[in-house]
Amino acid sequence: MQIGVRTVSQLSALATSLLLSASTVAQTTWTSADVGRSTPAGRTVVADSGFDVTSATGDIWDYADNCRFVYQSVSGNFDFWTRVEGLAGSSFWTKTGAMVRGGLRANDVNGFTVATREAGWGRYMFTARLSDTFSSAVYLQGSFTRINYPDVWVRLVRIGNTLHPMSSTNGIVWEQMGSQLTTRLGSPAFVGMAVCNHPDSGTAPATAKFRDITLIRGAPAAPVVTSQPTSVKANIGEPVTLTVTAAGKSPLSYQWHRDGIPLPEGGTLSTLRLTSLGPGTVGKYVCRISNSDGVVWSWASQVELVAEAEPSDGIRFERFDRSYGRLVPYLINATNFPASPAASSSRNLFEIPSIGDDTGGRLSGFLTPPVTGSYTFFIAADDAGRLLLSTDDNPANARIIAECPYWVNPRQWDYYNDQESLPIRLQAGRRYYIEAIFKGEGSPNHGAVGWSLPDGRFERPIPGIRFVAGTPSLQLGMNGVVRLEGTLNSPYVLESSADLLQWSPMETNRAPFEYRPLRDPIPSSEFYRARSGP
Repeated sequence: MQIGVRTVSQLSALATSLLLSASTVAQTTWTSADVGRSTPAGRTVVADSGFDVTSATGDIWDYADNCRFVYQSVSGNFDFWTRVEGLAGSSFWTKTGAMVRGGLRANDVNGFTVATREAGWGRYMFTARLSDTFSSAVYLQGSFTRINYPDVWVRLVRIGNTLHPMSSTNGIVWEQMGSQLTTRLGSPAFVGMAVCNHPDSGTAPATAKFRDITLIRGAPAAPVVTSQPTSVKANIGEPVTLTVTAAGKSPLSYQWHRDGIPLPEGGTLSTLRLTSLGPGTVGKYVCRISNSDGVVWSWASQVELVAEAEPSDGIRFERFDRSYGRLVPYLINATNFPASPAASSSRNLFEIPSIGDDTGGRLSGFLTPPVTGSYTFFIAADDAGRLLLSTDDNPANARIIAECPYWVNPRQWDYYNDQESLPIRLQAGRRYYIEAIFKGEGSPNHGAVGWSLPDGRFERPIPGIRFVAGTPSLQLGMNGVVRLEGTLNSPYVLESSADLLQWSPMETNRAPFEYRPLRDPIPSSEFYRARSGP
Protein backbone atom coordinates (compact mmCIF):
# COMPACT_ATOMS: atom_id res chain seq x y z
CA MET A 1 0.00 0.00 0.00
CA GLN A 2 1.25 3.49 -0.83
CA ILE A 3 0.76 6.51 1.50
CA GLY A 4 1.78 9.73 -0.16
CA VAL A 5 5.19 9.19 -1.69
CA ARG A 6 6.61 6.67 0.80
CA THR A 7 5.78 3.11 1.65
CA VAL A 8 4.12 2.01 4.87
CA SER A 9 7.39 0.54 6.17
CA GLN A 10 9.24 3.81 5.52
CA LEU A 11 6.46 5.82 7.16
CA SER A 12 6.43 3.52 10.20
CA ALA A 13 10.17 3.99 10.69
CA LEU A 14 9.79 7.74 10.45
CA ALA A 15 6.89 7.81 12.91
CA THR A 16 8.85 5.72 15.41
CA SER A 17 11.87 8.01 15.21
CA LEU A 18 9.66 11.04 15.72
CA LEU A 19 7.61 9.78 18.60
CA LEU A 20 9.34 7.04 20.55
CA SER A 21 11.09 9.57 22.82
CA ALA A 22 7.72 10.90 23.92
CA SER A 23 6.30 7.60 25.08
CA THR A 24 7.35 4.38 26.70
CA VAL A 25 4.74 2.53 24.63
CA ALA A 26 5.74 1.28 21.21
CA GLN A 27 4.17 3.36 18.44
CA THR A 28 2.07 2.03 15.64
CA THR A 29 2.02 3.24 12.05
CA TRP A 30 0.39 6.54 11.18
CA THR A 31 -2.45 5.86 8.78
CA SER A 32 -4.22 8.18 6.34
CA ALA A 33 -7.85 8.08 5.34
CA ASP A 34 -10.43 10.23 3.60
CA VAL A 35 -13.37 10.62 5.99
CA GLY A 36 -16.52 11.11 3.98
CA ARG A 37 -16.50 11.50 0.21
CA SER A 38 -13.45 13.39 -1.06
CA THR A 39 -13.27 14.12 -4.76
CA PRO A 40 -10.51 14.05 -5.75
CA ALA A 41 -8.95 11.94 -3.02
CA GLY A 42 -6.79 13.51 -0.33
CA ARG A 43 -3.07 12.97 -0.08
CA THR A 44 -0.48 12.55 2.71
CA VAL A 45 3.19 13.25 2.01
CA VAL A 46 6.04 12.70 4.47
CA ALA A 47 8.14 15.87 4.51
CA ASP A 48 10.63 17.57 6.87
CA SER A 49 10.05 15.13 9.75
CA GLY A 50 6.30 15.64 9.50
CA PHE A 51 3.42 15.44 7.05
CA ASP A 52 1.98 17.61 4.30
CA VAL A 53 -1.70 16.64 4.29
CA THR A 54 -4.04 17.65 1.49
CA SER A 55 -7.82 17.42 1.41
CA ALA A 56 -10.06 18.23 -1.52
CA THR A 57 -13.38 19.99 -0.91
CA GLY A 58 -15.70 19.35 2.03
CA ASP A 59 -15.98 20.40 5.65
CA ILE A 60 -15.72 19.15 9.24
CA TRP A 61 -19.14 20.37 10.26
CA ASP A 62 -22.87 19.74 10.27
CA TYR A 63 -24.02 16.07 10.41
CA ALA A 64 -21.25 14.55 8.25
CA ASP A 65 -17.56 15.30 7.83
CA ASN A 66 -15.46 15.37 4.67
CA CYS A 67 -11.75 15.62 5.43
CA ARG A 68 -8.31 14.02 5.26
CA PHE A 69 -7.27 12.37 8.53
CA VAL A 70 -3.86 11.04 9.62
CA TYR A 71 -4.24 9.00 12.79
CA GLN A 72 -3.30 6.29 15.26
CA SER A 73 -5.57 4.21 17.48
CA VAL A 74 -5.27 5.05 21.17
CA SER A 75 -6.93 3.40 24.16
CA GLY A 76 -7.63 5.53 27.21
CA ASN A 77 -6.00 8.87 27.99
CA PHE A 78 -3.64 10.67 25.64
CA ASP A 79 -1.80 13.95 25.10
CA PHE A 80 -1.33 14.92 21.44
CA TRP A 81 0.11 18.07 19.96
CA THR A 82 1.63 19.32 16.74
CA ARG A 83 2.85 22.50 15.11
CA VAL A 84 1.06 23.63 11.95
CA GLU A 85 3.73 25.28 9.86
CA GLY A 86 1.32 26.46 7.20
CA LEU A 87 -2.25 26.14 5.93
CA ALA A 88 -3.12 26.78 2.29
CA GLY A 89 -6.70 26.83 1.06
CA SER A 90 -9.14 29.02 -0.80
CA SER A 91 -12.01 29.19 1.70
CA PHE A 92 -12.58 31.55 4.63
CA TRP A 93 -13.42 28.45 6.71
CA THR A 94 -10.53 26.19 5.70
CA LYS A 95 -9.66 24.25 8.89
CA THR A 96 -6.91 22.07 10.28
CA GLY A 97 -5.79 20.84 13.67
CA ALA A 98 -5.68 18.03 16.22
CA MET A 99 -8.62 15.61 16.13
CA VAL A 100 -9.95 12.61 18.00
CA ARG A 101 -12.69 10.48 16.41
CA GLY A 102 -14.75 7.56 17.59
CA GLY A 103 -14.50 6.06 14.09
CA LEU A 104 -13.91 6.84 10.44
CA ARG A 105 -17.52 7.27 9.38
CA ALA A 106 -18.51 10.77 8.31
CA ASN A 107 -20.94 11.17 11.23
CA ASP A 108 -18.81 9.69 14.02
CA VAL A 109 -18.35 11.42 17.36
CA ASN A 110 -15.33 13.72 17.33
CA GLY A 111 -13.48 16.56 19.04
CA PHE A 112 -11.36 18.97 17.00
CA THR A 113 -8.87 21.62 18.13
CA VAL A 114 -9.09 23.91 15.12
CA ALA A 115 -6.73 26.38 13.51
CA THR A 116 -8.05 28.41 10.58
CA ARG A 117 -6.46 30.36 7.72
CA GLU A 118 -4.70 33.64 8.46
CA ALA A 119 -6.64 35.18 5.57
CA GLY A 120 -9.87 33.55 6.78
CA TRP A 121 -11.33 33.54 10.27
CA GLY A 122 -7.79 33.48 11.62
CA ARG A 123 -8.54 32.17 15.13
CA TYR A 124 -8.58 28.99 17.21
CA MET A 125 -11.68 27.10 18.27
CA PHE A 126 -12.86 23.70 19.43
CA THR A 127 -15.66 21.96 17.56
CA ALA A 128 -17.28 18.66 18.47
CA ARG A 129 -19.95 16.18 17.47
CA LEU A 130 -21.07 14.69 20.78
CA SER A 131 -23.23 11.94 19.25
CA ASP A 132 -23.37 10.33 15.82
CA THR A 133 -26.86 11.81 15.45
CA PHE A 134 -25.77 15.35 16.39
CA SER A 135 -24.57 18.18 14.22
CA SER A 136 -21.08 19.54 14.92
CA ALA A 137 -20.97 22.78 16.90
CA VAL A 138 -18.41 25.28 18.16
CA TYR A 139 -18.17 24.68 21.91
CA LEU A 140 -14.99 26.56 22.85
CA GLN A 141 -12.89 29.35 21.39
CA GLY A 142 -9.44 30.76 21.86
CA SER A 143 -8.57 34.37 22.57
CA PHE A 144 -8.94 36.99 19.88
CA THR A 145 -5.20 36.77 19.11
CA ARG A 146 -4.81 36.21 15.38
CA ILE A 147 -3.22 33.02 14.09
CA ASN A 148 0.29 33.53 12.77
CA TYR A 149 1.87 30.65 10.81
CA PRO A 150 4.37 28.97 11.20
CA ASP A 151 4.06 29.49 14.97
CA VAL A 152 0.74 27.68 15.34
CA TRP A 153 0.54 24.83 17.85
CA VAL A 154 -2.60 22.79 18.51
CA ARG A 155 -3.03 20.31 21.35
CA LEU A 156 -5.73 17.89 22.46
CA VAL A 157 -5.70 16.04 25.79
CA ARG A 158 -8.08 13.30 26.88
CA ILE A 159 -8.54 12.53 30.57
CA GLY A 160 -11.38 10.07 31.12
CA ASN A 161 -14.40 11.30 29.18
CA THR A 162 -13.23 14.92 29.04
CA LEU A 163 -11.31 16.62 26.22
CA HIS A 164 -9.08 19.63 26.86
CA PRO A 165 -8.22 21.64 23.70
CA MET A 166 -5.29 24.10 23.70
CA SER A 167 -3.28 26.36 21.46
CA SER A 168 0.18 27.89 21.68
CA THR A 169 2.63 30.08 19.79
CA ASN A 170 5.71 28.15 20.95
CA GLY A 171 4.64 24.69 22.18
CA ILE A 172 5.56 25.62 25.76
CA VAL A 173 3.03 28.14 27.07
CA TRP A 174 -0.47 26.84 26.34
CA GLU A 175 -3.79 28.64 26.25
CA GLN A 176 -6.56 26.28 27.32
CA MET A 177 -9.87 27.00 25.59
CA GLY A 178 -11.81 25.03 28.20
CA SER A 179 -12.93 21.44 28.73
CA GLN A 180 -15.63 19.41 27.03
CA LEU A 181 -17.33 16.25 28.30
CA THR A 182 -17.69 13.58 25.59
CA THR A 183 -19.42 10.56 27.10
CA ARG A 184 -20.00 8.85 23.73
CA LEU A 185 -16.47 9.02 22.34
CA GLY A 186 -15.54 5.53 23.52
CA SER A 187 -12.16 3.83 23.70
CA PRO A 188 -10.09 3.04 21.74
CA ALA A 189 -10.39 6.17 19.60
CA PHE A 190 -8.53 7.54 16.58
CA VAL A 191 -6.19 10.47 17.31
CA GLY A 192 -4.28 12.61 14.85
CA MET A 193 -4.32 15.46 12.34
CA ALA A 194 -7.18 16.59 10.11
CA VAL A 195 -7.59 19.11 7.32
CA CYS A 196 -10.54 20.23 5.21
CA ASN A 197 -11.32 23.01 2.79
CA HIS A 198 -14.99 23.99 2.46
CA PRO A 199 -17.80 23.34 -0.03
CA ASP A 200 -17.57 26.91 -1.35
CA SER A 201 -14.05 26.11 -2.63
CA GLY A 202 -15.26 23.63 -5.23
CA THR A 203 -12.56 21.03 -5.87
CA ALA A 204 -9.68 23.32 -4.85
CA PRO A 205 -7.54 21.49 -2.28
CA ALA A 206 -6.41 22.61 1.17
CA THR A 207 -2.99 21.60 2.48
CA ALA A 208 -1.70 21.69 6.05
CA LYS A 209 1.97 21.24 6.98
CA PHE A 210 2.26 19.35 10.29
CA ARG A 211 5.59 19.40 12.09
CA ASP A 212 6.91 18.60 15.62
CA ILE A 213 4.32 15.86 16.14
CA THR A 214 4.04 14.26 19.59
CA LEU A 215 1.62 11.63 20.87
CA ILE A 216 1.80 10.49 24.50
CA ARG A 217 -0.36 7.57 25.58
CA GLY A 218 -1.54 7.94 29.15
CA ALA A 219 -1.24 10.95 31.46
CA PRO A 220 -0.46 14.39 29.96
CA ALA A 221 3.03 15.86 30.01
CA ALA A 222 2.63 19.65 30.14
CA PRO A 223 0.02 20.94 32.64
CA VAL A 224 -3.72 20.77 31.94
CA VAL A 225 -6.35 22.54 34.04
CA THR A 226 -8.97 19.97 35.01
CA SER A 227 -11.16 22.32 37.07
CA GLN A 228 -11.10 26.10 36.87
CA PRO A 229 -11.39 28.50 39.83
CA THR A 230 -14.90 29.89 40.25
CA SER A 231 -15.92 33.51 40.71
CA VAL A 232 -16.93 34.67 44.17
CA LYS A 233 -19.09 37.41 45.67
CA ALA A 234 -18.43 38.07 49.35
CA ASN A 235 -19.16 40.58 52.10
CA ILE A 236 -16.43 42.71 53.58
CA GLY A 237 -14.32 40.81 56.12
CA GLU A 238 -15.39 37.37 54.93
CA PRO A 239 -12.81 34.69 53.99
CA VAL A 240 -12.57 33.57 50.36
CA THR A 241 -11.06 30.33 49.02
CA LEU A 242 -10.06 29.82 45.37
CA THR A 243 -9.03 26.42 44.04
CA VAL A 244 -7.63 25.14 40.75
CA THR A 245 -6.89 21.51 39.92
CA ALA A 246 -4.49 20.34 37.24
CA ALA A 247 -2.92 17.26 35.68
CA GLY A 248 0.56 16.88 34.23
CA LYS A 249 3.96 15.46 34.96
CA SER A 250 5.04 16.01 38.57
CA PRO A 251 6.04 18.24 40.17
CA LEU A 252 3.51 20.94 39.27
CA SER A 253 4.20 24.51 40.42
CA TYR A 254 1.44 27.05 41.12
CA GLN A 255 1.59 30.85 41.19
CA TRP A 256 -1.55 32.95 41.75
CA HIS A 257 -1.81 36.47 40.32
CA ARG A 258 -4.26 39.25 41.17
CA ASP A 259 -4.84 41.74 38.36
CA GLY A 260 -1.59 40.60 36.77
CA ILE A 261 0.59 40.85 39.89
CA PRO A 262 2.09 37.67 41.43
CA LEU A 263 0.94 37.07 44.99
CA PRO A 264 3.58 36.50 47.67
CA GLU A 265 3.36 33.99 50.53
CA GLY A 266 0.29 31.76 50.23
CA GLY A 267 0.00 32.27 46.49
CA THR A 268 2.05 29.25 45.43
CA LEU A 269 -0.41 26.46 46.22
CA SER A 270 -3.31 25.05 44.22
CA THR A 271 -5.67 26.53 46.83
CA LEU A 272 -5.53 30.24 47.64
CA ARG A 273 -7.08 31.46 50.90
CA LEU A 274 -7.94 35.11 51.46
CA THR A 275 -8.59 35.49 55.18
CA SER A 276 -10.56 38.75 55.01
CA LEU A 277 -12.02 40.30 51.86
CA GLY A 278 -11.68 44.05 51.50
CA PRO A 279 -11.23 46.70 48.80
CA GLY A 280 -7.55 45.78 48.50
CA THR A 281 -8.23 42.13 47.76
CA VAL A 282 -10.95 42.29 45.09
CA GLY A 283 -10.09 41.73 41.44
CA LYS A 284 -9.33 39.00 38.93
CA TYR A 285 -7.34 36.02 40.18
CA VAL A 286 -5.58 33.63 37.78
CA CYS A 287 -3.14 30.83 38.47
CA ARG A 288 -0.03 29.99 36.44
CA ILE A 289 0.65 26.24 36.49
CA SER A 290 3.99 24.94 35.23
CA ASN A 291 6.32 21.96 35.12
CA SER A 292 9.38 20.95 33.13
CA ASP A 293 7.25 20.38 30.00
CA GLY A 294 5.26 23.59 29.82
CA VAL A 295 2.95 26.23 31.24
CA VAL A 296 -0.80 26.82 31.30
CA TRP A 297 -2.84 29.63 32.84
CA SER A 298 -6.17 29.10 34.55
CA TRP A 299 -9.24 31.12 33.74
CA ALA A 300 -9.91 34.11 35.93
CA SER A 301 -11.89 34.05 39.14
CA GLN A 302 -13.65 37.39 39.61
CA VAL A 303 -13.72 38.24 43.32
CA GLU A 304 -16.36 40.90 44.04
CA LEU A 305 -17.11 42.77 47.24
CA VAL A 306 -20.85 43.23 47.79
CA ALA A 307 -22.89 45.33 50.20
CA GLU A 308 -24.83 43.07 52.52
CA ALA A 309 -28.61 43.54 52.74
CA GLU A 310 -29.03 46.54 50.43
CA PRO A 311 -31.75 45.47 47.98
CA SER A 312 -33.28 47.94 45.56
CA ASP A 313 -36.25 48.08 43.21
CA GLY A 314 -36.04 47.41 39.48
CA ILE A 315 -34.06 45.33 36.99
CA ARG A 316 -30.56 46.44 36.07
CA PHE A 317 -29.01 45.61 32.69
CA GLU A 318 -25.30 45.99 31.89
CA ARG A 319 -23.75 45.49 28.45
CA PHE A 320 -20.08 44.59 27.95
CA ASP A 321 -18.44 45.07 24.56
CA ARG A 322 -15.19 43.60 23.17
CA SER A 323 -15.84 40.25 24.80
CA TYR A 324 -15.07 37.39 22.45
CA GLY A 325 -16.27 33.78 22.33
CA ARG A 326 -19.45 31.99 23.31
CA LEU A 327 -18.95 30.97 26.94
CA VAL A 328 -19.93 32.86 30.08
CA PRO A 329 -16.42 32.38 31.57
CA TYR A 330 -15.03 34.26 28.57
CA LEU A 331 -17.02 37.33 29.70
CA ILE A 332 -15.84 36.89 33.29
CA ASN A 333 -12.24 36.81 31.99
CA ALA A 334 -12.70 40.03 30.00
CA THR A 335 -10.80 43.00 31.42
CA ASN A 336 -13.89 45.25 31.38
CA PHE A 337 -16.06 42.89 33.46
CA PRO A 338 -17.68 43.78 35.80
CA ALA A 339 -16.37 47.28 36.51
CA SER A 340 -16.65 48.92 33.09
CA PRO A 341 -19.90 48.16 31.23
CA ALA A 342 -20.32 49.91 27.89
CA ALA A 343 -23.91 50.75 28.86
CA SER A 344 -26.24 50.38 31.84
CA SER A 345 -30.02 50.75 31.93
CA SER A 346 -33.21 49.51 33.60
CA ARG A 347 -35.54 46.91 32.10
CA ASN A 348 -39.25 46.16 32.39
CA LEU A 349 -38.70 42.41 31.88
CA PHE A 350 -35.92 40.10 33.08
CA GLU A 351 -34.69 39.91 29.50
CA ILE A 352 -31.82 41.61 27.73
CA PRO A 353 -32.31 43.63 24.55
CA SER A 354 -30.71 42.36 21.36
CA ILE A 355 -26.97 42.98 21.58
CA GLY A 356 -24.35 42.98 18.85
CA ASP A 357 -21.35 40.83 17.97
CA ASP A 358 -18.79 39.86 20.61
CA THR A 359 -20.78 41.14 23.56
CA GLY A 360 -21.99 40.04 26.96
CA GLY A 361 -24.80 41.13 29.22
CA ARG A 362 -25.75 40.92 32.88
CA LEU A 363 -29.21 41.26 34.43
CA SER A 364 -29.57 41.65 38.19
CA GLY A 365 -32.20 42.57 40.74
CA PHE A 366 -34.00 41.62 43.93
CA LEU A 367 -36.94 39.31 43.35
CA THR A 368 -40.06 39.45 45.54
CA PRO A 369 -42.20 36.26 45.31
CA PRO A 370 -45.94 36.99 45.42
CA VAL A 371 -46.81 33.84 47.42
CA THR A 372 -44.96 31.26 49.46
CA GLY A 373 -44.26 27.99 47.64
CA SER A 374 -42.07 26.19 45.10
CA TYR A 375 -40.82 28.10 42.04
CA THR A 376 -39.01 26.70 39.00
CA PHE A 377 -36.71 28.95 36.96
CA PHE A 378 -35.87 28.86 33.24
CA ILE A 379 -33.15 30.52 31.18
CA ALA A 380 -32.87 30.94 27.39
CA ALA A 381 -29.80 32.43 25.69
CA ASP A 382 -27.81 32.98 22.53
CA ASP A 383 -25.05 31.84 22.69
CA ALA A 384 -24.91 30.87 26.40
CA GLY A 385 -26.36 31.92 29.74
CA ARG A 386 -25.97 31.30 33.46
CA LEU A 387 -28.57 31.95 36.17
CA LEU A 388 -27.71 32.53 39.84
CA LEU A 389 -30.10 32.90 42.78
CA SER A 390 -29.33 33.78 46.38
CA THR A 391 -30.94 32.18 49.43
CA ASP A 392 -31.82 35.72 50.58
CA ASP A 393 -31.16 39.34 49.65
CA ASN A 394 -27.38 38.97 50.02
CA PRO A 395 -25.61 38.58 46.63
CA ALA A 396 -22.77 36.76 48.40
CA ASN A 397 -25.10 33.77 48.84
CA ALA A 398 -25.95 33.45 45.14
CA ARG A 399 -25.38 30.05 43.49
CA ILE A 400 -25.85 28.73 39.95
CA ILE A 401 -29.32 27.18 39.56
CA ALA A 402 -29.64 26.83 35.75
CA GLU A 403 -27.58 27.22 32.58
CA CYS A 404 -28.17 27.45 28.85
CA PRO A 405 -25.03 25.73 27.45
CA TYR A 406 -25.54 26.68 23.82
CA TRP A 407 -27.79 28.91 21.76
CA VAL A 408 -31.54 28.44 21.55
CA ASN A 409 -34.22 30.54 19.88
CA PRO A 410 -35.60 33.57 21.73
CA ARG A 411 -37.68 32.45 24.74
CA GLN A 412 -37.11 28.78 23.92
CA TRP A 413 -37.12 27.40 27.46
CA ASP A 414 -36.92 23.63 27.08
CA TYR A 415 -34.23 22.61 24.57
CA TYR A 416 -31.59 21.61 27.16
CA ASN A 417 -32.27 19.98 30.51
CA ASP A 418 -30.00 22.42 32.31
CA GLN A 419 -32.15 25.37 31.21
CA GLU A 420 -34.63 24.44 33.97
CA SER A 421 -33.82 24.64 37.67
CA LEU A 422 -34.98 22.29 40.36
CA PRO A 423 -38.04 23.51 42.32
CA ILE A 424 -36.96 26.13 44.87
CA ARG A 425 -39.10 27.12 47.85
CA LEU A 426 -39.40 30.88 48.28
CA GLN A 427 -41.22 32.93 50.90
CA ALA A 428 -43.68 35.67 50.05
CA GLY A 429 -42.65 39.15 51.09
CA ARG A 430 -38.92 38.33 51.20
CA ARG A 431 -36.42 39.50 48.63
CA TYR A 432 -33.98 37.26 46.79
CA TYR A 433 -31.00 38.47 44.77
CA ILE A 434 -31.01 37.08 41.23
CA GLU A 435 -28.44 37.47 38.46
CA ALA A 436 -28.22 36.23 34.87
CA ILE A 437 -25.09 36.46 32.73
CA PHE A 438 -25.33 36.08 28.95
CA LYS A 439 -22.56 35.68 26.39
CA GLY A 440 -23.07 36.16 22.69
CA GLU A 441 -20.81 36.02 19.67
CA GLY A 442 -22.45 36.61 16.28
CA SER A 443 -25.55 38.81 16.41
CA PRO A 444 -28.41 38.95 17.08
CA ASN A 445 -27.87 37.78 20.65
CA HIS A 446 -30.54 37.46 23.30
CA GLY A 447 -31.21 36.22 26.84
CA ALA A 448 -34.21 35.88 29.12
CA VAL A 449 -35.24 34.33 32.45
CA GLY A 450 -38.68 33.05 33.42
CA TRP A 451 -40.29 31.16 36.28
CA SER A 452 -43.33 29.05 37.11
CA LEU A 453 -45.34 30.07 40.16
CA PRO A 454 -46.57 27.63 42.83
CA ASP A 455 -50.02 27.50 41.16
CA GLY A 456 -48.44 26.37 37.87
CA ARG A 457 -48.72 29.67 36.01
CA PHE A 458 -45.74 30.80 33.94
CA GLU A 459 -44.23 34.26 33.83
CA ARG A 460 -41.64 34.02 31.08
CA PRO A 461 -39.83 36.43 31.13
CA ILE A 462 -40.30 37.52 34.75
CA PRO A 463 -42.04 40.94 34.75
CA GLY A 464 -40.59 44.02 36.41
CA ILE A 465 -43.42 44.13 38.98
CA ARG A 466 -41.76 41.18 40.74
CA PHE A 467 -38.71 43.35 41.43
CA VAL A 468 -40.52 45.87 43.65
CA ALA A 469 -40.77 45.75 47.43
CA GLY A 470 -44.10 44.71 48.94
CA THR A 471 -46.77 47.12 50.16
CA PRO A 472 -45.70 48.73 53.45
CA SER A 473 -47.77 49.18 56.58
CA LEU A 474 -47.65 52.13 59.02
CA GLN A 475 -48.30 52.25 62.75
CA LEU A 476 -48.58 55.47 64.75
CA GLY A 477 -47.16 55.24 68.26
CA MET A 478 -46.62 57.50 71.25
CA ASN A 479 -45.33 61.06 70.68
CA GLY A 480 -46.06 60.86 66.97
CA VAL A 481 -43.55 58.04 66.30
CA VAL A 482 -44.35 56.33 62.97
CA ARG A 483 -43.19 52.73 62.49
CA LEU A 484 -42.92 51.36 58.95
CA GLU A 485 -43.08 47.63 58.30
CA GLY A 486 -42.42 46.20 54.84
CA THR A 487 -40.17 43.89 52.85
CA LEU A 488 -37.10 43.35 55.00
CA ASN A 489 -34.10 45.56 54.14
CA SER A 490 -35.89 47.16 51.20
CA PRO A 491 -35.92 50.96 50.81
CA TYR A 492 -39.12 52.94 51.42
CA VAL A 493 -39.93 56.63 51.35
CA LEU A 494 -42.11 57.96 54.18
CA GLU A 495 -44.10 61.05 53.17
CA SER A 496 -46.33 63.43 55.11
CA SER A 497 -49.12 65.83 54.22
CA ALA A 498 -51.40 68.30 55.98
CA ASP A 499 -54.14 68.26 53.33
CA LEU A 500 -53.76 64.93 51.48
CA LEU A 501 -52.85 66.94 48.38
CA GLN A 502 -49.28 68.07 48.87
CA TRP A 503 -46.90 65.36 50.07
CA SER A 504 -43.37 65.89 51.34
CA PRO A 505 -40.72 63.21 51.91
CA MET A 506 -39.81 62.86 55.59
CA GLU A 507 -37.40 59.93 55.58
CA THR A 508 -35.93 57.34 53.23
CA ASN A 509 -34.79 54.19 54.96
CA ARG A 510 -34.84 50.41 54.88
CA ALA A 511 -37.65 48.43 56.43
CA PRO A 512 -38.36 48.16 59.25
CA PHE A 513 -37.67 51.63 60.66
CA GLU A 514 -39.18 54.31 62.91
CA TYR A 515 -39.60 57.99 62.18
CA ARG A 516 -39.55 60.42 65.11
CA PRO A 517 -40.88 63.90 64.28
CA LEU A 518 -38.60 66.74 65.34
CA ARG A 519 -41.39 69.29 65.53
CA ASP A 520 -42.93 70.20 68.87
CA PRO A 521 -45.79 70.33 69.20
CA ILE A 522 -46.71 67.76 66.57
CA PRO A 523 -49.48 69.02 64.26
CA SER A 524 -52.78 67.35 65.05
CA SER A 525 -53.73 67.01 61.39
CA GLU A 526 -50.70 65.39 59.81
CA PHE A 527 -51.09 62.43 57.46
CA TYR A 528 -48.50 59.82 56.49
CA ARG A 529 -48.04 57.42 53.61
CA ALA A 530 -45.20 55.25 52.32
CA ARG A 531 -44.03 53.91 48.99
CA SER A 532 -41.16 51.73 47.84
CA GLY A 533 -38.15 53.70 46.82
CA PRO A 534 -35.93 55.54 46.73
